[in-house]
Amino acid sequence: MCGFVGLYLNNNYNIEVRKLVSILNNMTNTLAHRGPDHKDIYINEKEKLAFGFQRLSIIDLKSSANQPMISKNKDWVIIFNGEIYNYKKLKEKLKRKKNYWRSNSDSEVVLECISKYGFYNAIKKLNGMFAIAAYCVSKKTLWLARDRFGEKPLYYNYDTTYGFTFASELRAFSCFPNFKKQICQNALSQYLRYGYVPEPLSIFKKTYKLEPGYIIKFDKKNKILKKDYWDSLKSFVNAKKNKFKGTFEDAKEKVKSHIDDSIRNRLVSDVPLGIFLSGGIDSSNLVLSLFRQNITANTFSIGFHNNNNNEIDFAN
Repeated sequence: MCGFVGLYLNNNYNIEVRKLVSILNNMTNTLAHRGPDHKDIYINEKEKLAFGFQRLSIIDLKSSANQPMISKNKDWVIIFNGEIYNYKKLKEKLKRKKNYWRSNSDSEVVLECISKYGFYNAIKKLNGMFAIAAYCVSKKTLWLARDRFGEKPLYYNYDTTYGFTFASELRAFSCFPNFKKQICQNALSQYLRYGYVPEPLSIFKKTYKLEPGYIIKFDKKNKILKKDYWDSLKSFVNAKKNKFKGTFEDAKEKVKSHIDDSIRNRLVSDVPLGIFLSGGIDSSNLVLSLFRQNITANTFSIGFHNNNNNEIDFAN
């Protein structure tokens, strides 16, 4: 995983560049555990925009794949946490010459897709887990997006006195001087009722978690426009309307095929991979899929001295 933070401050918010750099570095440092391989920042002094990024290198380990990353046409800046499983197909569709690309990363493909198709249309093409922040230089707009099932976290805070801030984790906001750690009573009530804080709430006032399948557009007119690009309920209803017409055996083979495709897509990496194997249905099916495809991978299992909680025999 990686981690990022960002600030898009009001024009009338007085702050020296040196102070902005210090704040940004402090916020970014709180996420070092999410990405220990590289850290970098981007600042647009004129627009009071600042991005910070902590990278965990998975695809393309070279420095050319570091972030924040700027598009070829210089109109977009991106910070991206996640992994895009169909990035090679998207790269082919962009039809760029080989020397066009500075890296072999999925981050650059996402960036150039946004540059070509626009943010909203590009996000709909992505198959993966992600949290993305991108800034359009010409239109002076900030965009945020989160994957369909919310695998990657993304929080944002807005206050009329200073502007818009966002981060992969709540702890980063505490390094921004104007951030107020005020408990949201509604969120606290939800936590006591359900044992967690549901989206879009967070435990702090004026700070929210972007919902899965949603996009945010923000500009200096202090407008936050939020729109969904994918709806799980609508997809479920559509699936019920278009029921599978094959036999039970056909359905089993279809499920196996989907699992195999999904596993294969997630094995793209430039670092060693492994699988947590508990012996339960989920992890056992993952390992079985690898076996079907003649793919070898290391598995890791955890055992307990208490036999009531020990699943190591099932994993073996």
